[in-house]
Amino acid sequence: MYRHFLFPLLLLLTAPLPYPAPPLRLETSRIVTSSASPRLSSLLRLTTLDSAKLSRYQLQFNAYHVQGLVVSDTVLFVTAVDRMRRQGWLFQVHRASGRLMQAVELTEGLRIHPGGLSFDGRWLWIPNATYDPHGSTRILALSPQDLSVQHSFTVQHHVSLLAADSQGRLYGSDWNSQYFFVWDFAGRLLVRVPNPTKVAYQDCKLVDAYLLCGGYRDLWKGVLDLIDPENWRLVHRIPVGRTRWGWPLTREGLAVYGDTLYLLPYDGQGEVLAFPISG
Repeated sequence: MYRHFLFPLLLLLTAPLPYPAPPLRLETSRIVTSSASPRLSSLLRLTTLDSAKLSRYQLQFNAYHVQGLVVSDTVLFVTAVDRMRRQGWLFQVHRASGRLMQAVELTEGLRIHPGGLSFDGRWLWIPNATYDPHGSTRILALSPQDLSVQHSFTVQHHVSLLAADSQGRLYGSDWNSQYFFVWDFAGRLLVRVPNPTKVAYQDCKLVDAYLLCGGYRDLWKGVLDLIDPENWRLVHRIPVGRTRWGWPLTREGLAVYGDTLYLLPYDGQGEVLAFPISG
């Protein structure tokens, strides 16, 4: 009985504390639902996650403290931190079985915190940061085949997540998502703006031209937010439930593939949760 109490307590003591969220404010001026893609239209209509249609993918290995998630037809990519050994990891996982296929250590001195990651159709983009709000980050572009580093640049602050588009832009946020940033693939900073929601986002993905971000307003209230990076307005919010440990489902990894939303809130030998977003 004590294990079920102590585990979330230990996470509570080590988790970054988000800032209080302001009242919900929605801005829908740019979205025209009739011209949106089927995926975006489905997200705009979604008001809750239907647990009755939930599918689960069990990881068959210790994924430590998970951070980010990318999903493809046959493979999952998971970033994680081994906080005991102070190591950062990228895992390539067989999607159907949950079996570990490849593991690459990303540790680089004090940089042990690979965050929310993204796939632009060519490379996996991963921020590898120090485990504190003030340290630097090396932005890595890795081959999805052999997980080798193909390109990188350094940012002199913490970057907690990345979402890459097909136009050569990287969207990221810092510790607790106080700010959003946009870089080009060469590392030139294009935009720095305050987070319009004050939600502590853990992972974001691009859906059409919008950022779908998962995080929490406090340690217990998880949300999925759709943000327009043209004007940095919140356009849609989906409250989410909690895990069996009591944590928000958007505590860590998030991915969208096809008509399915994937969440990875569990550490260790946990589960990837798959929710349909259409129908």
